Amino acid sequence: MIEVGSASSAAKHRTDSDLVALQQILDSMKQSLNEEHGFGEQDDLAFHTAISKATHNPLLVTFLQQVSELMLETIRETRKLYLYTKRETMNALYEEHLAIFEAIKRQNTLAAQQAMQLHLNNVEQLLLTAFTDEEIL
Repeated sequence: MIEVGSASSAAKHRTDSDLVALQQILDSMKQSLNEEHGFGEQDDLAFHTAISKATHNPLLVTFLQQVSELMLETIRETRKLYLYTKRETMNALYEEHLAIFEAIKRQNTLAAQQAMQLHLNNVEQLLLTAFTDEEIL
């Protein structure tokens, strides 16, 4: 998956300013956890976009900019399925984003890959559960 490779590349090529950008997004996410709906699709997309920028690979950045509207729509739709509305889910998603950030910060490419893969797998599982619940209703 592109995002798994992006996390690894970001861990290798990130700068201090990239870390600042990622930290600011995480701070926004954390602050939003106390709000009724937790952090939203804009913070989520901003985090993944900041990772692509931290790779310093212009082709990857351009590609993700091209699909960002599709990503935003997908995130928005999953939110409707309750992915972002349950507090425990929001906390887990925040912790997953934090783990990705920490691996990038330590410049640990393998840990960054693993953290991103775990995050994507967990989101996929949440979506499968949400779709199954929707079918039952």
